[in-house]
Amino acid sequence: MKKLLLIIVVMLFVCANSYSQSVVQSGNYFYSKDSPNYTLNANTGKRIVEYEITFNKPFEKKPSVIIMPSLIDAESATQIRYNIRASGISRDGFVLLAEVWGDTRLNSIGGFWLASAEQTPPPPPPVTVKPVEPEPVQQVAPETKQVTPKKAVKKKK
Repeated sequence: MKKLLLIIVVMLFVCANSYSQSVVQSGNYFYSKDSPNYTLNANTGKRIVEYEITFNKPFEKKPSVIIMPSLIDAESATQIRYNIRASGISRDGFVLLAEVWGDTRLNSIGGFWLASAEQTPPPPPPVTVKPVEPEPVQQVAPETKQVTPKKAVKKKK
């Protein structure tokens, strides 16, 4: 019974561990007024630039993407208003959108991105449990002593 319980616990641990694994890819981005189609440093109003990011290796499932800015070079006479987000996320990549509005002028913007998706685990191997049959109990007859009658001893007077 202890072996069976141990096998079940180990199988549950292996299955739970395989379901918690995920695949992660990351990279960085940097766009400036020298980049093609960069318009965040000119004019006023809402301006958006799009840049396609391709993953090194396609994911099995559509990942979640996090974008973190780490560099913003803005004109000194402007308020900083910006929005960075991922759009069109697929197994192969996503589109990074950088947006400014009002009189904001960004000479450059850069940062990091992180894509993560849970990995599809292989199916667990089938578990076959064989019933354990109890060992037959041997009936042992209690030992019997054969009592031999004692000869009567006569007491001497």
